[in-house]
Amino acid sequence: MPKAIPLLLLSGFLGAGKTTLLNRILQGGHGQRIAVLVNDFGSIDVDRRLIEAADGESLQLSNGCICCSIGSSLMEALLRLLARAEPPERLIIEASGVADPARIAAIGLAGDAFRLEAIVTMVDVETVREREADPRIGATVRRQIEAADLLVLSKTDLVPADTVDAVTAWLRGLSPAPVIAAVEGIGAEALLLDPFAALPRTLTAGGGQNHAELVETLTLKPEVPLRRERVAALADAIARSAWRAKGFLNVEGEGVFLLQVVGRRWSLTPAPAEAPAGLVIIGPAGMDAGLFEVIVAS
Repeated sequence: MPKAIPLLLLSGFLGAGKTTLLNRILQGGHGQRIAVLVNDFGSIDVDRRLIEAADGESLQLSNGCICCSIGSSLMEALLRLLARAEPPERLIIEASGVADPARIAAIGLAGDAFRLEAIVTMVDVETVREREADPRIGATVRRQIEAADLLVLSKTDLVPADTVDAVTAWLRGLSPAPVIAAVEGIGAEALLLDPFAALPRTLTAGGGQNHAELVETLTLKPEVPLRRERVAALADAIARSAWRAKGFLNVEGEGVFLLQVVGRRWSLTPAPAEAPAGLVIIGPAGMDAGLFEVIVAS
């Protein structure tokens, strides 16, 4: 059975900066075969030197990306991707600015071809409080925030630092998801391609604090294989109190697996037997690291 393709859903209200972020990915030299589904890729400003082919529904780029218009049916677009001679290694779906990301994720996961990696919601720090207070659209804005595994603040360069701090505090009252900042998408493109690599670099400190004072990193290297139920308990504990974890664990009687935790979600997928054992966990300073060690040791 083919390995499930990681799916990342990019959400956020109109004008939050989703297209700017996608532009950076489509123009990047990341080397990954990525498919990006958007409501209308006419708004995606891709350097024409990168376009190898265009057929009205998709753009084939020289860096391996495929940019496709969702059109009227997300499911049809997904089936077309899977039918390609070389299916993508990763899928990013840009949700409409007024869409409920949880519903779109449910459509994308209707079969077993895709695995939801995370829902990332972009938040316009300058206008989000005003949008949320609007009785016509406030519920939509809240659903987008509450569905997120990760929240990315945009336009932080346009407002005072205390406004960024206030919005960050307000978001944390609505969602347990970590909050990071990005200006013109810089830094956040790495987040979409590898959340594990981007989180500690771009965590929103606020108030001029040192990132090192807010972030704690823990490496676990179990000395013996772990029972599957023990791995599940560890992943659940990480999802409750940390932000991100990624690494390889030896599961008793089954072999080596890649464990990934993004926000509240986690997945366990088979990995090469020679993969180096070890799990790196990233979370807020003061997280209960001892709990993770107890679970592994028990």
